[in-house]
Amino acid sequence: MALVQVNSYNVFWDIDGHFGNIQLNLANSTSFAISGQTPDEMHMLVDLLRNERPIRFDTVTLPLSTAFEPVGEGE
Repeated sequence: MALVQVNSYNVFWDIDGHFGNIQLNLANSTSFAISGQTPDEMHMLVDLLRNERPIRFDTVTLPLSTAFEPVGEGE
């Protein structure tokens, strides 16, 4: 496992082609593209990236993850 913090992201949605891409810029000065997402997947991923901190990306197994947060923190 190689968890790296996500520093920033860029979102692209092709209206005609109905697919999306998200580019993650990582703390280790690399980037990773998540491609071909459905509208529901894009919505969930952008919501996660927009509203949670910190976000980490595993460059080996490829999941995005948050840190543990207390229940009911009221965000």
